[in-house]
Amino acid sequence: MPGVRFEAVTKRFGETTVLDGVDIDIAEGELAVFVGPSGCGKSTLLRMLAGLDDVSSGRIWIGDEVVNARQPRERDIAMVFQSYALYPHLTVEQNIGFPLRMTGVPRHERRRQVEAAAALLELTPLLDRYPRQLSGGQRQRVAMGRAIVRNPAVFLFDEPLSNLDAALRLQMRLEIARLHREFAATMIYVTHDQVEAMTLADRIVVLRDGRVEQIGTPRDIYTAPRTRFVASFIGAPQMNLLDATLIEGAGSSTLARLGSADVPVSLARAAPSGTRATLGLRPEALVPGGGGPFGLIGTVRHAEYLGSMLYLHVSLDDCGQTVVAAAPPNRAVQVGDRLGLRFSADDVHVFDEAGYRISDGRPEASPSHSPAGQPGQAPVGDP
Repeated sequence: MPGVRFEAVTKRFGETTVLDGVDIDIAEGELAVFVGPSGCGKSTLLRMLAGLDDVSSGRIWIGDEVVNARQPRERDIAMVFQSYALYPHLTVEQNIGFPLRMTGVPRHERRRQVEAAAALLELTPLLDRYPRQLSGGQRQRVAMGRAIVRNPAVFLFDEPLSNLDAALRLQMRLEIARLHREFAATMIYVTHDQVEAMTLADRIVVLRDGRVEQIGTPRDIYTAPRTRFVASFIGAPQMNLLDATLIEGAGSSTLARLGSADVPVSLARAAPSGTRATLGLRPEALVPGGGGPFGLIGTVRHAEYLGSMLYLHVSLDDCGQTVVAAAPPNRAVQVGDRLGLRFSADDVHVFDEAGYRISDGRPEASPSHSPAGQPGQAPVGDP
């Protein structure tokens, strides 16, 4: 299965630039997930790859071939849509086999391939049913079966699980992950759901305002967000972002003033005393009552019990800002309680005023995947 490359790809609709010089390399056999807020350009990238939208400038490669001028049917891709896009007057068997019929595959061979795909997706008992007789999850599996029988070079998924409830989304995520393992195919998956991105992706492409904000493995994106936007977008609950001022030194000796508290941080580059910054702490890094050498004190304003976890919203004394801390579900905490929060200096992420990461000790994204999408461009700005 060939890889995919977007090379300085730009898309304009009239005077509006939807995508601005995007560079993305997707390796052969990789499952890449495009994630970002609505309007960031992720679905437009997919549609241009599929040939449904034209490229304003730049090149799109599938394998070693530029496909800008190729018609959709010539690109050897299969696309699974959010809306399923099934033919209501055709049975499950006929829907799955439709692409084969259109390419002239003989009936007996068509039947064999449809039965193989149906068995893989546990649709065999449903082959004689019509879409109106199926659940949402079954319809989505039919749409996936129609893509599988084509044996395409690249699979494209455009928010395929958005119409399903939580239990079905989990089931279908497992199905897609299993299919990727079995087919070892190049897959590109578009979603606004970060849980889908984190659980499915070999690599995540975070998009914002038509530009690439960061590319990396789910672990890298979560543990070393390259910008303040990525830090706030990836993670549920999102990372706590606190306004602070750098007051001393560089490297491991730096201190950040958070209201009336001084917090030790480690920087990758020197910053003058008085530099404004944002400190980031994941909720799980804030341990109520212990677990780290440094601490903050505040008042519990709200508690969210989720069964396996208790999220505490705590208003800090030192700076008046509110943070979310993760606690064991059996911890006895009431709204209005005073609470100490401990953390490790290694868990503090630091971002400068432009939104770039300046923390030390974690890998940076490569320059070609800069927040602006191109090396040397100005940062996108505040989230």
